[in-house]
Amino acid sequence: MAAIDKIYGSRADWLALKLWLQDNNPLIDRMGPQPEEHGMIANFSLDQDIWLWEYCPLDFVKERLKTQYGDRTPEEAFREREEVRNDTIYDLKDKIKELELLVSLYKTRLES
Repeated sequence: MAAIDKIYGSRADWLALKLWLQDNNPLIDRMGPQPEEHGMIANFSLDQDIWLWEYCPLDFVKERLKTQYGDRTPEEAFREREEVRNDTIYDLKDKIKELELLVSLYKTRLES
């Protein structure tokens, strides 16, 4: 699961988020240009999603986070994704070992 990526909103949403971030975390600087009417207003990383989940009171940001992550926190969703990825990697490594063993047995048969 990726970070929330882009948040879309109105000019008023852009301004509300920009002002709130300036007051609460000026280090987050992923705001897009102010849209004419409605458009992309921000693009956040996973670390920023985690922080926004915890602290941002703006309804349109909370709704976007919930759409992306469901009832889990961004951190929980990220951990789940990594567990699935790791399980898949281990499954593939096991399959490769099995294939290598089969190839070895086949070569041994051919040589005898």
